[in-house]
Amino acid sequence: MRSGYHQRRREVPAHARVVVEPGRWMGEDDPVAVIDYEPGRLTRIPAATQLAVAPDRVSDHVLRPTWTRMRAGEVLAAAVCLGHPVVSRAPADGHVTMVSRRLGYVYVREALGLVGAGAPPVTVDVFPDMSLPKPVLHECLLVREGDEVRFGQALASANAIRLWKQTFAAGKAAKSGESCVAPVGGLVERIDLDRRTITIRPKETASFIAAGVPGRVTAVNQDGIDIAVHGLRFVGAYGTGGEAVGPLSLNDRPESGTVWVRSGRVTMDELVAARDCGVVAVWAASVTYEDLRSFLGDRPLGTVSRAGAGPVAVVSEGFGEFRLSPTVTEALRGLRGRRTLVDGATQLRAGAIRPEMIVIDEEADKGAMAGRDSSVVKSSSADDWPTPGTEPIVAGDKVRCFSGKNLGLTGRAIAPPRQGQLESGLKTLLVEVVWADGGHDVVAARNLARLAPAAERGGQGHGRDS
Repeated sequence: MRSGYHQRRREVPAHARVVVEPGRWMGEDDPVAVIDYEPGRLTRIPAATQLAVAPDRVSDHVLRPTWTRMRAGEVLAAAVCLGHPVVSRAPADGHVTMVSRRLGYVYVREALGLVGAGAPPVTVDVFPDMSLPKPVLHECLLVREGDEVRFGQALASANAIRLWKQTFAAGKAAKSGESCVAPVGGLVERIDLDRRTITIRPKETASFIAAGVPGRVTAVNQDGIDIAVHGLRFVGAYGTGGEAVGPLSLNDRPESGTVWVRSGRVTMDELVAARDCGVVAVWAASVTYEDLRSFLGDRPLGTVSRAGAGPVAVVSEGFGEFRLSPTVTEALRGLRGRRTLVDGATQLRAGAIRPEMIVIDEEADKGAMAGRDSSVVKSSSADDWPTPGTEPIVAGDKVRCFSGKNLGLTGRAIAPPRQGQLESGLKTLLVEVVWADGGHDVVAARNLARLAPAAERGGQGHGRDS
């Protein structure tokens, strides 16, 4: 565990307008970007062909810069061909998103209005021109009741019809690539095979993106906004789900809206109880692989995931029978009720990403935010704020092993990483580690997490005998 400022990246879609600047202090619910519309269908316009110009010259004839709002029929690009003016017009309302100098196309993204709360359901007819029996229609479906779909996503495909032995009895031959798509994003509420319809409950779209945590904006990039939040950070071994914020709870029973911490192994029954009562995240010392696999169902393991049904689930020490160290347990007991952020994003291979929990120090943030009326706080540059997980391991750092025969052990690195070869023949960075019980080993750097720098004492984890 490590106390201090930690960077959080708030991803911002390309169609959103950023409304903050570096140095500004943000509250948890303050907007960092505003969304005026939802991106719809992408239209490709052959502007080079329409204007009779070379593809690499088409950008010289485009009259609107990227992300400019266009109305259907407005002139998008113009040129003179054989003494006569020629134009290329926008086929629909939208925004110019890209100009391809290699292909000579201009891309316009349709702009959809935001969906408010209580929007009525939308019913889609599935292949109304075809007389399909129920079994064939069922084979065409690409979604099920309860699935979440996005705008333009295929709901049913005619490919199954062509594979059916009675294709030509359908009354109309299925064209290659013919499909039925969602006119709105939302939840598939009902599929009626008798009426040949799919009913979608539109999903309410947000008009802004909130900071999510209290802190200071340190950088505004093309793909996101970095926010430094002050608190105590814990690194996990494995997680699944997205990001969740709630008060910290160490009670024996899960409570709705909380981040529930279990100091020992969490069971399948406890995970189900936490999901049913509305816990936003579960942080446990350990779990069996079978229980986690059963709890997740179809949700993937070992990949970066920012979304998913149910609470964020994080294993702190590893699979099997482990407990949090007394130091960590005692520290967490003193932080009961504090706002806590849990990020379950995990990537096990190249560019390893580990889940984390940050218990937010609200008092420190309130003190810093007391002077935010000036909108911008004069302070050090963004380079002075460390990004979790990017600090290299150096001699003396406290580390924990997340994989292999040393799973769950903590120790100290006695040398910086060096290029070497494992017994399997794989060439990778290796770190020489002395474990807490005096054992010694060489471990792949990607299987280690840096718990504390060389100058920091104390920490999280346990020894070989735990």
